[in-house]
Amino acid sequence: MFAVVAVAGCVFAGLRGCNSAPNPNDVLLHQMQDAAGGVIVSPHVFGGELRRDGRAVVAEGVPANSCNEVGWVLGRQGPITVNGVLLPRLTASSLAELCRGNDAGASLSWSPRE
Repeated sequence: MFAVVAVAGCVFAGLRGCNSAPNPNDVLLHQMQDAAGGVIVSPHVFGGELRRDGRAVVAEGVPANSCNEVGWVLGRQGPITVNGVLLPRLTASSLAELCRGNDAGASLSWSPRE
């Protein structure tokens, strides 16, 4: 009952925090994690190709801010490559620089740890 009241309150009040639309960065993160498990949805949420390349999951055409946010999370779960450059040590500045290096969107590749 409380959930129904909370949802109704969000609808009527128009509260920003009650927006039911998923964050596209979260969607891409889950799409890449699912692809590592064999479930590939292509195109991904931003319209680019999502594929497996051996053990790696590759997302093409990822916007810079999304590459940065999703890459940061995935980089904690295994090595990532951005626009063909392997990040031997993940830092916020190096990731941000590589992610914004391509106007057509970044190529983000991730190999989950076993």
